[in-house]
Amino acid sequence: MADWLEFKEANLLNTCDKQENNAELNSHDKIAVLQQQHSTIIYTDAAVDQRRDKFGIGIAARDNKGNLISTWSIPTSLKGEAATLEAHAIRTALLKALKENWTSILILSDCKVLVDKLNHMSEDLSDINIILRDIRTLSRSFWRCTFSFVKQEFNTCSHGLAKFATNLINETRWKNSFPVWTSMATQSD
Repeated sequence: MADWLEFKEANLLNTCDKQENNAELNSHDKIAVLQQQHSTIIYTDAAVDQRRDKFGIGIAARDNKGNLISTWSIPTSLKGEAATLEAHAIRTALLKALKENWTSILILSDCKVLVDKLNHMSEDLSDINIILRDIRTLSRSFWRCTFSFVKQEFNTCSHGLAKFATNLINETRWKNSFPVWTSMATQSD
């Protein structure tokens, strides 16, 4: 019996490993499909400069063909865990999308824990769930709003914008004309 349970457990682990590898291989394809289903793709990120105790949010919006349409670097005094700052970045992105009158948006974040919480409606009494509830409420303001995970190496533009925001006093927005580094980061994403 012990041998049978060990065999079954080993097979289960192998199956999980294969599914995880397939998920990684297919995540790029999944995002490509999602991009075609939405008119605006919004990359979000948060950054912390621990040395100076500064925090920033970066948001990069593209059309579904990959063209950069708008970016924001937003300094913030909000503090907390990385996931909490990422949640604030997503909430801010939704508010910006509402102001722009975008109706079909795909939000991409490199915080998998946060994206999973948003997509699975699990709630506990933590501080982050207050923000997640607000994000879910805001997301219902759109015709279509999807949250998806993107690996950090494909989120370089919004990360650069968030790091840049730690050097700012006021929010900075670019539309139509972008700094060279944002355009180059977008191409690498």
